[in-house]
Amino acid sequence: MTSNQEMDGGIVPLLIELPVGERLTGLRRAYYVYGADLDAPDGPLEASFEKSGSYMIDSTGESLVITQGPWIDSFADPLSPENEKFVRESGKWEIVDMGAAAWSYRQFLGLRLDRQELGGSPAMEQSLTLTFGKDSIVIKTSGDETRVSFHRST
Repeated sequence: MTSNQEMDGGIVPLLIELPVGERLTGLRRAYYVYGADLDAPDGPLEASFEKSGSYMIDSTGESLVITQGPWIDSFADPLSPENEKFVRESGKWEIVDMGAAAWSYRQFLGLRLDRQELGGSPAMEQSLTLTFGKDSIVIKTSGDETRVSFHRST
């Protein structure tokens, strides 16, 4: 489903809505890696669901955008000599399975997405809250960065 949703007098270009009612099966983050340094905590979030597959949630610098499909590695192996040199000198984005790496993400796997809710405004930081029962994942824009946090309602 394609949509643009109005919020506080502006338009937030959510290109795809997430599958409310489906179980979450995976959470991965794209992080920038330069040499041995992993640049965290910012980076796009990939959320995968039982029936409809994967969705990328990222910041354009002005708004959050959701696109359907998994993260695509522009510099996947095997690398050409030119790309290998570029990656060695400049680094690259890599995807990390956060469901396997961290409890804060893993606790959501297997839960049904109850709702998604937009927050913020186009002139300020924007957010998307994904609610799973009493717990939620909040994805926010911060400039052109994508930040993720976790919350529990009482």
